[in-house]
Amino acid sequence: MGDIGMTDRQQDWRAKPLPLDTTGWLRIEDAQNKALTAFFRGVAIGALVIGLAACAIMTLPANAGEVSISGSLVTLQPSTDVGALAVVTFDNRPSNGVTDDGTYSLSIPGLTVEILFAWEVSPLGDDRITVIPPPGVTCIPASCHGTALEGYVATVLLNPWAGM
Repeated sequence: MGDIGMTDRQQDWRAKPLPLDTTGWLRIEDAQNKALTAFFRGVAIGALVIGLAACAIMTLPANAGEVSISGSLVTLQPSTDVGALAVVTFDNRPSNGVTDDGTYSLSIPGLTVEILFAWEVSPLGDDRITVIPPPGVTCIPASCHGTALEGYVATVLLNPWAGM
């Protein structure tokens, strides 16, 4: 007899092996190919979504100035600190070389600064930016230097000169 509640035809179907090589049935190779295709589509879509999310997160304000020095990003943007004019941020990446040493210009509405980039200023491989502010603007730190190891960030705050 067999399982209770099943017809002879249903029991017959369960006992037969699946025909893998006939049309109308899915072969194991086809299933593997479809699974791999779906997997790589998922990876590609995931990478696209992550890339778009990263762009949305890393988007600078419309009034920010930026320069890429062989992958290291230096930005000038209005500061959120009370009394400060702007902040220069140096995101140091391990892609710079001696040929990147030089002066770069950054601007936002109402403020333009020069950035002097120096590659490997210490035995540890730190890179440095020196902010050259316009007259009437001071830096914190007072040296106007932003020094960072590869993969680290340095900032220089720009304030209006308050006099003596």
